Amino acid sequence: MFRRVFKLAFLVLLLLSFTVEAKESVLLKAMEDELNRTIENLWMEEMARPYYVAYKVKESEELIVEASFGAITASDYSKERNLIIDLRVGNYEFDNSNFVAGTWYSFTFGTEGVVTLPLEDDYQAIRYKMWLSTDKRYKRELENLSKKHATVENRLIKDRQDDFTKVKPTVYEEPLMKLEVTQKELENLLAELSKVFRDFEKIQMSKLKLKTGITYRYFVDSEGSRHICNEPVTYLEVYARIQSDDGEELKDMIGFYGQTINDLPDKGMLHTRIVEFATDFSNTQSVIKSEEYVGPVLFTGDACGQLFYEMIGKGLSNPRPPLYESEQSEKMSLSDEGFLVEKLGRSVLPESFSVYDDPTITEWETTPLIGSFQVDEQGVIAQKVDLIKSGKVASFLMSRVPTKDIKETNGHARSLGDPPVGRVANLIIENAKANKDVKEEFIELLKDVKLEYGIVVTRLKGNMPKDADEMSSFFFSFMGGEKKKLLSEPMCGYRLYIDGHTEPIRGLKFEGVIYKTLRDIVLSSEEKVVNSFIRRGLFAGELPISIVAPSVVIEEMELIQAGAKPKKLPIVPHPYFE
Repeated sequence: MFRRVFKLAFLVLLLLSFTVEAKESVLLKAMEDELNRTIENLWMEEMARPYYVAYKVKESEELIVEASFGAITASDYSKERNLIIDLRVGNYEFDNSNFVAGTWYSFTFGTEGVVTLPLEDDYQAIRYKMWLSTDKRYKRELENLSKKHATVENRLIKDRQDDFTKVKPTVYEEPLMKLEVTQKELENLLAELSKVFRDFEKIQMSKLKLKTGITYRYFVDSEGSRHICNEPVTYLEVYARIQSDDGEELKDMIGFYGQTINDLPDKGMLHTRIVEFATDFSNTQSVIKSEEYVGPVLFTGDACGQLFYEMIGKGLSNPRPPLYESEQSEKMSLSDEGFLVEKLGRSVLPESFSVYDDPTITEWETTPLIGSFQVDEQGVIAQKVDLIKSGKVASFLMSRVPTKDIKETNGHARSLGDPPVGRVANLIIENAKANKDVKEEFIELLKDVKLEYGIVVTRLKGNMPKDADEMSSFFFSFMGGEKKKLLSEPMCGYRLYIDGHTEPIRGLKFEGVIYKTLRDIVLSSEEKVVNSFIRRGLFAGELPISIVAPSVVIEEMELIQAGAKPKKLPIVPHPYFE
């Protein structure tokens, strides 16, 4: 009996192994064969040939479950296989990329585009779709190259840089991972955890969203690079909404992040954390809108990583903006990245601080880092890069798009539903002059400047997904020329009085924050906190990011009232609590 069971298990494993190998060989063979044919034959008479072609296939498998108030509201298993073609005509010095054609309401952006491929491992069907999509892309990029030439000729452009850097070919392959949980297990977990909010009458809306999935990334290009990588991500996000006594809508969220389901806390710990979150959030209903404040601010908890991501990580990301055909579109760019690119060699932090980004590390003192990868989305091996040394900007997060100061990639090309650019993966903040007890030092600082209390921020609003109204307001703000904010407003925090007691705050936003603000850090903790989150694109795309940062005190900041518009309270109370 034991031998029969063993033999059957062996055959199943053998079959699974054969299936994975077959899938790899069919998909990769189709990609490589069509790539070779494209390089050899794709050419229109008297037109430029493609000088570089890359095929990237992202095959994703994921489970998404949502629950509210003890009931499952959505449960979905999905699988898709998408092709992204990077086809460049011209040469490394000048090609069709890094260019936005069209007006602000109708434009095409460079080389990124998604094509749905058959899920079945049908060699001919995959080849057919790749051929047809490549042909369309080639014709479109010829038009973009022509438009780009015309734009450059009609525009005074100083210090124009090459469009693409040459790299050595990379061959890398990881064994494929598998999902480790069933849909039913996730449904049971979320149904149980979402019942927590049945004990909190003041919370008007609550939702739990759990996503776990793996994206298998296949890549081949005309330079000889080839890779197969796993991109696993798992997160549980808990959202809640409440109305204050004066009618202002308040929102908050907490999240738990990892690569696989095993990276999340166990059920008991999740329950405890959600209860704590709901309790603290419920108490904000009766909080009076806070007065404006000027003085020291302590960033701790999740706010540590969020502060450094928004002020440093974004600032050193996407260091070279594209050329726009329409100057109106350029003025209305929605990008919030790259604002530190012109500050190379300048101080942006105290001299004792250094910052680096390392996608190759997978954990920090046993805590998983979700920004990890070994090969970036342009087929380049990931590298550790020192971004800030002795408080001064030393480098940027680079893709294969050079800048006037840095010509080489450092393996940080990441896509957020757009062409891959240099972005944060695992950002680490170090300080050679840390303090043992920041909270006590903060209170002493308050006494020195003769303040009764100081502001402590534990969570910023930056990671909170925008709803429809917020997205509309966001777009119209840029159409009206409103300046982009470097730092999002506090979502959770409190007043810390010099006698040690605390009072929650609400309704404040930062005023007058500039890139030099972090130079006014006067205290930082020895202990560092891992803050992981999902950066979401405006229209699509999710980017797992981890920040490892200490708590810090900025000597003086200004917070003013946010000016949110109140809404009428519900006419009829929640039926569950009648």
